[in-house]
Amino acid sequence: MMILLLICGQFELADSLYAHEHFDLARVEYERVFFNNPDSFQDRAVSRLNLAVARLKTDAARGRETLDTLARILPELNPYIQGILARYYLEANNFLAADEFAGAAGDRKLQGYARLKDGRLMEARDVFIEARENNLARAVTDFQNRPRRSPVTASILSFLCPGAGEIYGGNFRLGVTDFLLNAGSAFLLYNALRQKQYVDAGLVFSFLINRFYFGSIRNAQKTAEDYNERKFQRWLAGIEAEYYSKFRPPLEKGEKGGF
Repeated sequence: MMILLLICGQFELADSLYAHEHFDLARVEYERVFFNNPDSFQDRAVSRLNLAVARLKTDAARGRETLDTLARILPELNPYIQGILARYYLEANNFLAADEFAGAAGDRKLQGYARLKDGRLMEARDVFIEARENNLARAVTDFQNRPRRSPVTASILSFLCPGAGEIYGGNFRLGVTDFLLNAGSAFLLYNALRQKQYVDAGLVFSFLINRFYFGSIRNAQKTAEDYNERKFQRWLAGIEAEYYSKFRPPLEKGEKGGF
């Protein structure tokens, strides 16, 4: 009886550490109790799953090995294990792998989320439509229809007037800075030509005009791209807050934590 209470106490400690996301300490405690009581390994499917996740968080290769073993021993857990791997790869920003494992798990909502994180909005929308997640599909369509800053337009504007493209792209300070640098360079070039100092004019053109003028065009393109990316990330944060929650692996049998 005392041995049973001791074993249960060790599992409770491991579960508590796991619940508070101290995965390295939880892994040590699970390994200790399973090593000291190997018979309990057959009856503690959820704790074995928690051990696998804890290993995955601290040692990806070993965690994958443990999950693969569990999938062979308990094939009924395989879809759930695929979902765990999908969430793990989402956290690791490996969105293609997350997409693959979410699809294998049959979790279309999670698969669409992986595609959103990867910037594949239309593919994500297709998944949401198939999964009948109509609100998410509409949210993607609405975002796609919002106006964006065109990198080509930004480049053309800065080609015509240095700094204009950066202002169009939402970076007023950079636009004004690039305009003043180009205006100063143009003045130096004009002054050198007016005084027939052609060597100086050549140097100004080579080092200043070339640097600041073409640099302004490149800055304009990047500014527009950064503007669009910020808009996308803010929109995605809203989608996450409304439709998704942080993944927490299960502690109790039958609990399906996650998205």
